[in-house]
Amino acid sequence: MTENSGGELHSWKEIADYLKTTARTAQRWETERHLPVRRLRGDRGRVVARVAEIEEWKRRDALQQVRPWNNPKWLRLYAGALTAILLVSAGILGAKYLSQPAPGPPSSFQWHDRQILVFDQNGQELWTHTFPRALGGRFHTDSGRLAAQYVDLNGDGKIETVIASGSAEHMKYTGELYCFSESGEVLWRFSAGLTIQDRGVEFYPPYHFGFLRTMASPESPRERWVVVTSTHHLSYPSQLVLLDARGRIRGEYWHPGHMDELEIADVDGKPGEETLAAGENRHEGKASVVILNPEKMAALPPTRPAAIDDNPEGAELAVLFFPRTRLNLQLEEINHVGRIHWT
Repeated sequence: MTENSGGELHSWKEIADYLKTTARTAQRWETERHLPVRRLRGDRGRVVARVAEIEEWKRRDALQQVRPWNNPKWLRLYAGALTAILLVSAGILGAKYLSQPAPGPPSSFQWHDRQILVFDQNGQELWTHTFPRALGGRFHTDSGRLAAQYVDLNGDGKIETVIASGSAEHMKYTGELYCFSESGEVLWRFSAGLTIQDRGVEFYPPYHFGFLRTMASPESPRERWVVVTSTHHLSYPSQLVLLDARGRIRGEYWHPGHMDELEIADVDGKPGEETLAAGENRHEGKASVVILNPEKMAALPPTRPAAIDDNPEGAELAVLFFPRTRLNLQLEEINHVGRIHWT
């Protein structure tokens, strides 16, 4: 190393010798690591560097090398590695997305407070809906008797979801039946019950849903109708309603007692299905099964209040009554049908 009395280095060779490296490396350090070198005017290539500044640069550079983000080489390696990681992650996510099955039709639901969440058969969430009031738990269960219906009602190849909505304040609000499109749009809704008379007594809403089924439409082989029952919140009058694919009432039947079971079956062997409602008949004081002909059922006249005895003529294909046992006479107010199955 050659150093003058002023502590200056006057060539790339002197600078390199001082730094114990090559001239080419020293020049690269000037560009990449800001080695303090001054270029002199006049002769091309003449440089000068002060020893004190180089020593200060060495101290700062040593500190910077501890921080890898200040090292251009390390930054290039880091950028390359990060890019590779991102590409691999994107590939994994893309493969996972491509391998994920496309959303299927609705097949189950959950409810929380005022909201329902509807899922396909793979558990993938399809859509949600928020009701105006908190839902009542005993009116909404996929495992209970009031399970939702997932069915193509109008024959267009898309699955509608029909759910009975009951309020948590069930003494105040009547039940409402909602029909949703496959994408979660509300297509129509139906409110349970109405003011009904029976033997001089008027029964006012609210009513609460009991059973929800679908049956083949007696008018169109492509469509299905909704069958739903409801019962007065405090007493015995029960309503069975047939709703077409557009939510219009196509049949209505009032019964003087609870309907504890509902079955859809071809009873008479003729084209079309019948409705079997089982439970109790308070007029007769006995358990009963009513077989209804949907082709003879119709909505009650718009005059209100209606009466239970206003059922359309011919709506009942048959009515079966079951006698009470001596034990039942001693222990219960009335007997009733607890289960019905048609084979």
